[in-house]
Amino acid sequence: MAAFGDSEVFLPNKHIKYFIRCMQVLPDRYVSLDSSRMTVAFFAISGLDMLDALGTIEKDRKNIINWVYAMQVLPDSTGSNLDQCGFRGSPTVGVSHESQQGSLGCRKYDSGHIAMTYTALLILLILGDDLSGVNRRGVLAGLRRLQLADGSFCPTPDGSENDMRFIYCACCVSYILSDWSGMDVDRANNYIRKSLSYDGAFGQGPGLEAHGGSTFCAVASLMLMGRLHSTLTPRQREHLKRWCIMRQQTGFQGRPNKPADTCYSFWVGATLKLLDAFNFTNAYHNHSFLMETQHKLMGGFAKWPDCNPDVLHAYFGVCGLSLMGEPGVKVMHAALNVSQSAADHLVALHACLNTTLPSTKQCIWATHDAFYAEEYVKFFKRCLSENIPIQWNDDLDLSRLYTYLKSVSTLELLKVSETIDCDMKRTIADSIYLCQMPSNDGECHSCSCGFKNSASNKTSDIGATYCALCSLLVLRDDLARVDTEGIVQMLRRLQSESGCFCQTCGGQEEGDGQTDMELNYWATCVSYIIHNWDGVDRDRLTSYVLQSQTHEGGFGKSSTSEASAEATFHAVATLAFIGNLQTSLTGTSLARLQHWCDQQLQTTTCKSSRKRADTLRDIVWLRSTMQLLGCTASVDVDTSIRVLMESQQKENNSILSSLSPTNLQDITTCQLTVCGAALLCHPELHNIDAMLHLSKDSVQYLHDLHDHKRTCRN
Repeated sequence: MAAFGDSEVFLPNKHIKYFIRCMQVLPDRYVSLDSSRMTVAFFAISGLDMLDALGTIEKDRKNIINWVYAMQVLPDSTGSNLDQCGFRGSPTVGVSHESQQGSLGCRKYDSGHIAMTYTALLILLILGDDLSGVNRRGVLAGLRRLQLADGSFCPTPDGSENDMRFIYCACCVSYILSDWSGMDVDRANNYIRKSLSYDGAFGQGPGLEAHGGSTFCAVASLMLMGRLHSTLTPRQREHLKRWCIMRQQTGFQGRPNKPADTCYSFWVGATLKLLDAFNFTNAYHNHSFLMETQHKLMGGFAKWPDCNPDVLHAYFGVCGLSLMGEPGVKVMHAALNVSQSAADHLVALHACLNTTLPSTKQCIWATHDAFYAEEYVKFFKRCLSENIPIQWNDDLDLSRLYTYLKSVSTLELLKVSETIDCDMKRTIADSIYLCQMPSNDGECHSCSCGFKNSASNKTSDIGATYCALCSLLVLRDDLARVDTEGIVQMLRRLQSESGCFCQTCGGQEEGDGQTDMELNYWATCVSYIIHNWDGVDRDRLTSYVLQSQTHEGGFGKSSTSEASAEATFHAVATLAFIGNLQTSLTGTSLARLQHWCDQQLQTTTCKSSRKRADTLRDIVWLRSTMQLLGCTASVDVDTSIRVLMESQQKENNSILSSLSPTNLQDITTCQLTVCGAALLCHPELHNIDAMLHLSKDSVQYLHDLHDHKRTCRN
């Protein structure tokens, strides 16, 4: 962040003490907020998180989590109160809180409140909870009850005001729980669209005056739903940016002809951040205004200069500074209104959601036709046994390592890898190492390092190196015989000036090599496995990948290609391997990407005329991508399972048993079926890693190898 010259100094320690005080005792003027204690707690806890000061309340962390869960309205034994479920704002119904007793139980007129549910979930995320104590069924049923016919939400089942704020809360709850079944997204989207005012921003509802707070709620809701670009035209987005930019006086005002107010540095600033237009604001004036509302003695921020601070404006003042990159303040996830670190924790929870809901998985799969697990086991065992000792024809010789990888990795997903005897595993591993071209070979240069397609080949290949390392990983080889330095040399040679990778050195020098996103994925995957990034210029590669994103949102094989599900997965996984996924995609780019993936998945599951292999590929690529992005598809798991099983029925048991273990298309189709079932959480399969497409057991084994090597070096 650029220096702010004579602007006053930010006082983080004062604010930390202020937030801690707010958690302990509040002035009597806060008595009217007794029923909203959850929101007050959120402002204080999230404020401490934004200031990287959660350590100051570490001793109270468990008690706070217990208190939040105690505010949960749970279903009774008959489920008669499902539409009342959610989180309360406080024990204001008259029963004292006892954390050891869990929830306060069901009382007449006792129900969750949509805003309290939103802030309760955020508190749990900030404090690192895994949300396992959240009664998802109850929360979603309660959410469903609150949506009105026009698409908006009211805060409680007993009725109240309904406006844009509560649509935002509903979207956040759905996004956090990774389940949108609690709301009619189309109706909510329509309500937001109708609330667009003549002057370019959003009101609290149709026909109402545009306002900075409701505009944030509308834009953030569209972003979380993945519908920002499909709902607003480019012209509307430009008008919206202009309206927001015009709200800056010194700080930001919420409406025209109103004074600047601390909280709008977040509401309007975050909206511009989501629209990729925050750089058009005047950071110096905004910072100066916030320093005027900062209380220099007790900490916190006030609504206006020379006024007393309050916890709401204290929190949003800190958030406004975060948007400007203030040193000592964490980066924000603007759409969710929490720190990026809390949002990253949510992404991790979404990624492992398939391991936290086993009963749900089994129930969904139980309603579908049988999955031919035993037949797939027999097929892939034939793939190995009929080709070892190796008797390859000329065509398959070029795909030896590919066949190894698909066979051993799929057998592990099917939970039968231990049935492959040790002699066969050694034979496979030795055959793989025969294809390695060591860097100390007398005829070797950097083009002849790494692995080649077959023992008779003379040129290394990036795809062969990827298949070899993944296969060795699944075979639980310790990778001690892998020539890491040679692979690094190969990768350096294969990366072009533009940042992308070629398949072979010949491709780079003669122009006949394949250069697309899959090769970038292979290169980063190889670097990830050998735990050495010296062969990859990550900045150049990231730049190349970002240039390949199309205006629709997906990624092409290159900057001149159309978007495809396969290239999009390879691009997103490449950024994830590098560690740039969250930082390199802007809010708008991410929203377009999520929307594109969701639309493609809908198209894939609706087209019955597509070839089976094409359908399977796209389900695997798109589901993997959305898992890496931590977003939820509008096409539910049940629909994807149905499509997967319908495609499987085209090959009944007798046909499956007649598939050829030397036919690459048969191998690929069967592997994709099993991989797709694993991504869709089949209870009889191992959990699968969305980046490497190997079992999570193999990925854990890789991490253990990395830890062991690190320990040996130290």
